[in-house]
Amino acid sequence: MKSSLPSSFGKYRDLVLLIALFLLIDAGVSVINIYTSHQIEADASRINAAGQMRASAQQLTKALLTLDMEIRSGAPTQSSQAEISEARLGFLDAQSNLQGKPGQVNNGLLETESQTQKIQAQLAHIAQTWTPIDREVGPLLLADQLDSEAIASAVSKAATRNNRLTQQADDLGQSLEELAQQKTATMRWIQMLAIGLAFLNFCFIVFKFIARLSASDHAAALARQESERILGSVREGLFLLTRERTVGSQRSSSLDKLFGDRLQTGDNFHQVLSRICTLESAEAAENYIDVLFNRKIKQALLEQLNPLKEIELLDSAGKRKGATFVSFEFDQIRENNEVVALLVSVFDVSDEVRLERELATAESRAKSEIDLLLGILDHNPDTVAGFLQAAHNSLQQINHELKDVQPARQSYPQLVNRIARTLHGLKGEAATLSCNSISQEIHDFEELLTPLRGRPSIQGG
Repeated sequence: MKSSLPSSFGKYRDLVLLIALFLLIDAGVSVINIYTSHQIEADASRINAAGQMRASAQQLTKALLTLDMEIRSGAPTQSSQAEISEARLGFLDAQSNLQGKPGQVNNGLLETESQTQKIQAQLAHIAQTWTPIDREVGPLLLADQLDSEAIASAVSKAATRNNRLTQQADDLGQSLEELAQQKTATMRWIQMLAIGLAFLNFCFIVFKFIARLSASDHAAALARQESERILGSVREGLFLLTRERTVGSQRSSSLDKLFGDRLQTGDNFHQVLSRICTLESAEAAENYIDVLFNRKIKQALLEQLNPLKEIELLDSAGKRKGATFVSFEFDQIRENNEVVALLVSVFDVSDEVRLERELATAESRAKSEIDLLLGILDHNPDTVAGFLQAAHNSLQQINHELKDVQPARQSYPQLVNRIARTLHGLKGEAATLSCNSISQEIHDFEELLTPLRGRPSIQGG
């Protein structure tokens, strides 16, 4: 398993790198989205601050005018003073926020140096316009007794500079809005570019995956086609036997010629054996296969004990099929030192068995003939010659009688009895001369006549 991991990575390195690139781009898009939301929030805060400056300037001017009227009329001034303090603090707070933002936002990508300098210049102009007003308003808020002249001076400063300050705040707000729109457009293009790259990378991954899958399918199809050609052309029957003792899906076509439909994919092999051979052979094979699946057992040690080395096939009715003999051979298939399956090879050994039997018969006949010759050599040649001549004459007489027999009721039984007596005499003489093969042939002839001698009537034509 440890060695297969690097080889698998090398095999699919292109796909792994493309997927890693896709994940990297996706992470980049996520970072851009987070940064965009942060920029939108910051820009909205700056625009709101510019608006707050404009509103605070107008509120301050209005409050100063109200305070001046209240001083002239002798009315209470607490509310006007509170409004002036609130407006001044609001303006200063907005100014402080705006002056702290440019250094944070300008990153050389979304906000150019010229835009930053423009905003800073506008803030400087606002500060220049605001400072004289603040110098007049500040002491008013700290004084215990309000001075009408100081109030009049503050009103004069605020009234004369209000329009300019308001316009400068409007210009600043407009500049900030334009900058926000420009940054939003830039971020949108960056997002579209990143999404486009991610999409192209995804398409490339799909293309590579489909190409790799197609190549793999093509290679698998070629391998399967070659396997089918091999399994279709081999003369031996080949199939895999699983640990569950079932026939595997890969099997040679010659199995159908040997077993017909009695050995199919998924069949239980023990049940198949019980149908094609004797029960004793099937039980012995079951134990033999169980031993082969033991990982501690080497198959070379058990080859001589194979009970299916040569078996005669039975037909579907459980009877002997005829001169059809097969031989099963088993080879262990190991993975990680475990026997995962058996490769079963089936050979049709009918011709070999027939030749062995014919050879055994020929050897037996040759031995009998040699024994016959040796037995004849132990007797007088004239006696042997006389026996052979008498046997020849007797056989000729039997042939003539079989040809010339009359179709009467008692003719056939009488003929059968005469032939039987003649044969019995020849068999005795052959036994006397130790001609065992001749004696056996005559005995076989007598066996054919025995059923006929027991019949009350025999008919012929």
